Amino acid sequence: DGMNEKGLAIAMAAVGPGNMEEDPDKDRIGSLGIIRLVLDSAATVDEAVVLLSSYNIGFEGGPALHYLIGDRAGDVVLVEFHEGSIHVIRSDTNWYQASNFIESASDSPHGRCSRYDRVAEELSDRKGDLDFESAFSLLEEVAQIDTRWSVVYNQSSGEIRVVMGKSYEQVHAFELADD
Repeated sequence: DGMNEKGLAIAMAAVGPGNMEEDPDKDRIGSLGIIRLVLDSAATVDEAVVLLSSYNIGFEGGPALHYLIGDRAGDVVLVEFHEGSIHVIRSDTNWYQASNFIESASDSPHGRCSRYDRVAEELSDRKGDLDFESAFSLLEEVAQIDTRWSVVYNQSSGEIRVVMGKSYEQVHAFELADD
């Protein structure tokens, strides 16, 4: 996961295998390496989607992933690899939530995961407007037993808040300088 100085943020979540076939005309990159490439090269969601579409992404050595990507302008997408195709699911709001299931495999994501539904409800009620404290309260509420970190990005200001190992009483603060 990460955010660059242009306000582009990308997060990953483990999902079931996407059954993707290699495209012999594309180079191969690892599932974490593509995150680094996106953060180093993209400023917008559309630029990030082009990069993700340009590579065979290898998930060996770890679970398959999908990627939640948002930019400073408020564009947000979920990018998934399912049944041999890349799926780009756009949000009609300036927020989106994802959990550990492939959304493009069903007609509706609601009812598939209580954590997803709880976050969707809170974001909808607040029209996506959560401050750091509210965001971490929600993330603590939906954390799993094996949650390793929780992070909240302010894409406008470059502020980043990170909690490690569900120690929500200890928030680490960082700030990126604008380019």
